[in-house]
Amino acid sequence: MLAWINARAGELADSLWKPFWQWELARPWPWRLALLLVFLLAGFCLGRPDDAKQLGREGRDAIRVSLAGLGAQGRIPLRTSLVRRVAGERQRLIRSVELDLHNPDGIGMTPWAASQAVVALPVPELAKIDVSSTTDFVLGPRFQACFCWTEDPSRTDEPRAMHISGWALSALAKMHRAPSSEELDNLLGVAFPDGSWPMFAELKSEPVAASVYATSWMLMGLVSLRDAGLVPAQSRGKVDNAIARAQQWLLQSRRKNGRWKDFPNMVGSRPTVAISALALHALHYAKAPDLTDLDHDWLQNLPPSGLKLGDPENHYTELGAQKIFKDTFAQFPVEWSLVATADAFPNGALMEKVKALEWIETVTSDKTLREADASSVNWWRAELLCSVNYLYDRTAPA
Repeated sequence: MLAWINARAGELADSLWKPFWQWELARPWPWRLALLLVFLLAGFCLGRPDDAKQLGREGRDAIRVSLAGLGAQGRIPLRTSLVRRVAGERQRLIRSVELDLHNPDGIGMTPWAASQAVVALPVPELAKIDVSSTTDFVLGPRFQACFCWTEDPSRTDEPRAMHISGWALSALAKMHRAPSSEELDNLLGVAFPDGSWPMFAELKSEPVAASVYATSWMLMGLVSLRDAGLVPAQSRGKVDNAIARAQQWLLQSRRKNGRWKDFPNMVGSRPTVAISALALHALHYAKAPDLTDLDHDWLQNLPPSGLKLGDPENHYTELGAQKIFKDTFAQFPVEWSLVATADAFPNGALMEKVKALEWIETVTSDKTLREADASSVNWWRAELLCSVNYLYDRTAPA
């Protein structure tokens, strides 16, 4: 009985297959090859559905990237629905950061956090705050000898962190407040001869304390001041020289795969994602020449997909030969990686852009962004808004 069933099944298969096969043999070779590819693709999809889905996503994204290249050159072609959602989340963040600056004394703001908020706010919203009082709030507790700040202005025993000076310069440039030539001289006197900056002003005689984080922010602060036309005439040459040397030091201190260590002169210091993203962005911000290779390195080594917005990197470091100073500042790898990826995207190859697009859309779809405006951590909201603004300004809905 089983043999009879097998025989009948074979006859049925032959009756169905032979006409099709004869029809196929009568087609030209290009047609036959195309049909073979269709069968192979169908077999691949049935046999490996997960890989087929990934291939389909990458193909779709490759088309989006290619079409974007024909239109808005260098723009990131995020899905239209995602752009709309990010736009709404951005507006909520803007409102929350703006409110922080309306009463900085009343909500525990510091000059550093206020500077971050000023840098983060778009110009139209910045016009809604009292710029004069905000400027006074930022400048009030500074140390004249180095034009620098402690993290907590009520703690004068804390070390004077040079990255805060970079944030403050960026904020002052946006508020059109120029430091005096004397203040700039005091600030530039903290830098090392090679163009780097120490993490803390107290360590300006200890090159092991040269910090990529501090140097990146000082570079961006000085560039912001220069580009706003706020550098006094007698200081322009010194500021230009400091900018050029900081750029060169960052370029020379980089490691392989688009990464930087926070303290390149320190044994045991490790490359980190957040510091690397910030350094790459600082070089783009300063318009350093020919960053194409660095951009390729970055896009080929994007952060792990498991990292989320708000996840900090905490690499606490003790510095100082005579007196110990602790770098306990939290860095946010995803926030600054979004910025660095937006910088690098125009220089990427097609598949580098496809991978970058997939990573950006995954990160920005996370619920952390939707809930960020409710966070009580004002300085994190400001840094996140910097990141979202930068990305949003470089997208083209697709």
